[in-house]
Amino acid sequence: MRALCIRRRPSVGNLREELEMQELPLPEPAKKEIRVKVQASTINVDDQHMAEGSMFGGFPVAPRPTSTRPWIPGTDLIGVIDCVGSSVRDLHEGDFVCGIRPPKLPGPWAEYCVTRVDFVSKVPDGWSTEEAAALPVSGAVICSILSAMGPVDGRRCLVVGASGSLGTMIVPVLKSGGATVWAVCSGKNRALVERLGAERVLDYKEASFGSQLASEGRCVDATVDLLGGREAQREGLAVTRKEGSFVTVVGPEQHVGERRLNVFQLVGMVGRISWNMLSSRFAGPKYHFAGPLAPDWDAIHKSIVKPNIRPVIDRVVDFGEESVREAVGYVASHRARGKVVIKM
Repeated sequence: MRALCIRRRPSVGNLREELEMQELPLPEPAKKEIRVKVQASTINVDDQHMAEGSMFGGFPVAPRPTSTRPWIPGTDLIGVIDCVGSSVRDLHEGDFVCGIRPPKLPGPWAEYCVTRVDFVSKVPDGWSTEEAAALPVSGAVICSILSAMGPVDGRRCLVVGASGSLGTMIVPVLKSGGATVWAVCSGKNRALVERLGAERVLDYKEASFGSQLASEGRCVDATVDLLGGREAQREGLAVTRKEGSFVTVVGPEQHVGERRLNVFQLVGMVGRISWNMLSSRFAGPKYHFAGPLAPDWDAIHKSIVKPNIRPVIDRVVDFGEESVREAVGYVASHRARGKVVIKM
């Protein structure tokens, strides 16, 4: 099979330079796994961080690639099952599925990919290949956020980083759940997030969202932080009511995967997150760090598929060495509005 892979771990920020198209043997599924003939995948910021060994500042998630054991990046996938493991009963060859590959298995930037049976689901009826490819990772993270937040009906929710791949999905999800949604993004993306359901848009290029809301005090019931960093955390906590919740998927270090932290910095970051979570149970608003280990398909179908909330697709690129390299750089620039999809 053809696969885009790396034969050594790139330095931070240099995945695109190390990507190369290679012919590799077909992977064989274990007894609780399936093999999928991939039709599309996506490019997530974390795909780059995992390949570079800088995920969350340097936690070892993916195996180190070598010249004899190259590593294939990617996480989201959609395609047709062409082989099932001996213990698989509920899925069969020919089923059309979308899903996620677990961190320890090679990714789907290839013609075939093996994944665990519980990490995939049937493709929703009426969804395009590109939309279904963009659902699994974002859907899993969004449902983790919703679980931390609790019921949103009647609550005012602030989404920081509303125009990215996660933001463009969680804004309509919160809206469909009965929330009033305020959004933080650049002014050029105002029309997009308003179309998705945001009733108020704060342009961070004009002034920090905290300063724009300062005169209104603690004016939101929940803040969803998709940006990360101490400034976003400080301002988000300041504008959230004490009985409310602050949910982050990044933590106190913005773009933390774009640099490799030493052991003392890693311990310090984990310590700050743990302290925030513990101390906020007494002082409020409650601080949550959201990040799923596996997709909750029941929650994804209930919160996203059933209300027919489709991912926003920024662009679709061909499965080629140069086109994917360019797209990896584009995603790393944090300018993408929605998902970037690789079409096989």
